Amino acid sequence: MTGLAVPFARVAAVLGVATVLGWGTATALLPRRGTRAERLAWGFAIGLAIIALSVPLGFALRSRPGWLPFLLLSVLVVLPARVLRLRDQEPERRRFPIDALTVVLALLLVAGVALYALRALTEPMWANDYLAIWGLKGKTFFAEGRVPERLFQWTSLRFSHPEYPLGLPFL
Repeated sequence: MTGLAVPFARVAAVLGVATVLGWGTATALLPRRGTRAERLAWGFAIGLAIIALSVPLGFALRSRPGWLPFLLLSVLVVLPARVLRLRDQEPERRRFPIDALTVVLALLLVAGVALYALRALTEPMWANDYLAIWGLKGKTFFAEGRVPERLFQWTSLRFSHPEYPLGLPFL
């Protein structure tokens, strides 16, 4: 089990840095009347988008995807967002009553997310989507350090759905 601690820590570090940089963009672009949790969620999503976009940037710079293209793209995203910060009035402070229906719906939401996470984490790595779509493309991108044209042109690789977006394989 200790063999998994280092890879998990590395993934957590990447996701943490991406979330912080995404938070810097989200707090600048989202109006202040949004909640902190909403800005954090947008920050996480923006951070993941920065990671996914840094891979083709690394390929274009003839560099391996990693920290250098990621940080370069982060600077290109976060700094303009901070300069172009949206201004708005002071946020309204509204209280939302928590009733029984809200609690039930929140519990259903948490249960649904937990069940999906359990299902996603227990899906074998040889599942169809992994083999045919994102796993094949992601491994090919990593091994070649570029996006090879054969994934989109060879008829023998049609099963990998060349028309699917490349965001997930880049992640």
